[in-house]
Amino acid sequence: MSSEEVKGKIILATINCIEQNGVQAVTIRKIAEMAKVNVAAVNYHFGSKENLIKLALDQTLKEAFVVNVDDHFDGNRDISGALEDYFRTTLEGAINYPGITKAHLYDPFINNNYNGTFAEKFKIFLEDLQSRIKPLFPDKSEGDIMIIVIQMFSAIFLPGILPGLFNKFPEMDFINPQKREKYITLLLERYL
Repeated sequence: MSSEEVKGKIILATINCIEQNGVQAVTIRKIAEMAKVNVAAVNYHFGSKENLIKLALDQTLKEAFVVNVDDHFDGNRDISGALEDYFRTTLEGAINYPGITKAHLYDPFINNNYNGTFAEKFKIFLEDLQSRIKPLFPDKSEGDIMIIVIQMFSAIFLPGILPGLFNKFPEMDFINPQKREKYITLLLERYL
């Protein structure tokens, strides 16, 4: 197995450890066990647990905010359909991977640090999304479009990170794919 393949296995194991145990409970030993490598290999390739966690979280942010957006807004699709698909994938991802989502929000939520990697990537993501959907709102200012982007994303993100919060409302079972679909459809109808 090549060095790059080993590194990829270790990063994937780190992502899985974060998801299963929470970012605070991740250890080099758990990562090594999950990756089926020895602890020395983890240390050799990444130097420290902190560096490895940062790289793993950077990869998942890239997937969420760059690759996922690029996949949906590929230039050959209508913008509203791309936005609907992106929100569907985002909501599903946040629900299916709560540990990763919580890890990304740990620094801003627990430490009130809004200058870290997540905050920086989130700002870039929102600006990118704003520019991609701008054609849908030809009569709106850049500021108004950003408000719309933030409102729509917030309406997707909160149920994604706290789906159980809405369980008291029968139509808001976000674990149910049909109810998620209805929620996204009604959200976009409001704006589009």
